[in-house]
Amino acid sequence: MTIGWVAKESGLAASTIRFYEKAGVLPKPSRVGGRRQYASSVLERLAVVERAKACGFTLTEIRQLFY
Repeated sequence: MTIGWVAKESGLAASTIRFYEKAGVLPKPSRVGGRRQYASSVLERLAVVERAKACGFTLTEIRQLFY
């Protein structure tokens, strides 16, 4: 899945997805032809991240939940 597709399906901006990737909350996607290719599981991860943020968790705390 491309970043555009993930953004559309998750309702988040592509820049937010890239930010979460840089913050270590999302796993690094593979690259095909220089374009990010995300696994389908990233949508579930994004839902958990957004829910945790709504509950008051910081990105550092959220990252620790996953790793």
